[in-house]
Amino acid sequence: MLKLFISYNHNNEECISHFLRHISTLTTGENPEIEVWYDRNLKSGDQFWDNIDEHLVNSDIICVFISASYLASPSCRKEMDKAMELYNANEAKVVPIPISACAWLECPISRVLAATKDGKYICDYDNSESAWYEVYQNIKKTLNEIYASRQNVHETMHERTELHFSNDFCTFLNNTEILSKTHSTKRELLLDDILIHPELTSLKN
Repeated sequence: MLKLFISYNHNNEECISHFLRHISTLTTGENPEIEVWYDRNLKSGDQFWDNIDEHLVNSDIICVFISASYLASPSCRKEMDKAMELYNANEAKVVPIPISACAWLECPISRVLAATKDGKYICDYDNSESAWYEVYQNIKKTLNEIYASRQNVHETMHERTELHFSNDFCTFLNNTEILSKTHSTKRELLLDDILIHPELTSLKN
C-alpha cells in the first residue's frame, strides 16, 4: 500500500474533507491502495513535529494544498520545501493542488504539474465536484505511474540477477572428461566418487 501525505493549512481544512471523500475508493475496501496521513491523525501525547517529519519523509505521494494562507505559513513553507527536496531526489511524487488565487507560480513547486488542468484553482470551477473528481483522476494516474516504475525496477533487478550461460560453457559443464582425469586410477567412475556427503549434526535447544 502506498503512503500519501497531506500538506495543508488549517484554514483550508474543508478542502481536505472534499478531497478525502473523492479518493475514498482508493483508501477503503478490502484492498485499499493508499494510506492517507495528515496532522489530524495525531493523538494526544504524540510528538507533533517529529511525527509530521517522519510521515512526510516516508511518503510515496505528497499532496500540497496551496493557498495564500499556506504560503503565508512558515511551517507549511517548510513542508513544501521538504516535499520538493524529496521530489528532486526521486524519493516521492509531489502533487500540487491549487485551491485559491495566490503567488504559488513564483515557488519552485510550480514546475510540477498540478492536479487540476492547467493549474486551475479549485475555487474557480463552476462545479466543485468536477474539480475534486479531476484531482482524483490525477491521483489515480500518479498511483499507476509509481506501480509501473516499481515493476520496471523489479524486472530490471531480476534480469541482472538471472544467470546466463553460453553454449560452450554448458558443454564444458556436461563433459565428464575432466572428472575422469581426477580419478585416472578408476576404470569406472561412479557418482559417489564425485559427490561429497556433508556431515550433519542435530542441534537441540
